[in-house]
Amino acid sequence: MVNKVEVMGIGLYNDTLREAVEQAQSYLSEGVLHTIENISMEMLLDAQKDKELAQVLKTLHMALIGEKEILSVVSDKGGTDLNVQKIAEIEENDFFFELFKRIEQGGKNVFLLGETEEKLANCRARLTERFPQIVIAGEYALDNCNGDWEAVVNHMNSTTPDVILSVLKSPMQEHFLWQNKEKINANIWYGLGEIGKRGRPRIYSFLQGKLLMNRLKDGIHKYEAAKGREEDDLENRNH
Repeated sequence: MVNKVEVMGIGLYNDTLREAVEQAQSYLSEGVLHTIENISMEMLLDAQKDKELAQVLKTLHMALIGEKEILSVVSDKGGTDLNVQKIAEIEENDFFFELFKRIEQGGKNVFLLGETEEKLANCRARLTERFPQIVIAGEYALDNCNGDWEAVVNHMNSTTPDVILSVLKSPMQEHFLWQNKEKINANIWYGLGEIGKRGRPRIYSFLQGKLLMNRLKDGIHKYEAAKGREEDDLENRNH
């Protein structure tokens, strides 16, 4: 059984790195679309206001903890252990690299989906630098589609991809998935989004992380208070 921790109604995957990678690798041979995304604090907060985003996050096959601050907040509530290894795995995005190592070794192909040609070029460069034997089946920048997402899906499917790697920003990424997932012919959708972007000044990342973590703690408090009131109201109606 998959081990999950819940944050504001979203179940976050909490098995070991090895178990997570093996689970995802099994998706490559099952012939149906499985959805994986790296989840940020901002996505969890936005999901409280965006019903479609919330629905996507709740129905992902693997909603991965994408920022160490989420792990810290969950640990404070007793939901999981906080240890150096887990923090390092999140900071280094180990799941992504271990999974794509197996994708490369297995000769599976990848379709890249991004917002702009520039972002796609950066993604392709980083991917092929780390995995020189990776097979890229195709790519598409949504800026070029004039809002016609069906044309994007048709092009995507024509390349018969095993894995779709999305570097779209959230919630565009989740809206695209929600509106098209029944039409996508692939084994894995991996929503990497903008998590793990390099190049930001370290002090900026630290301060932004602290600010978002405080917002997340406040959001969790408000969510749990509202949930408690709903449960009390239900219990009172039943009596």
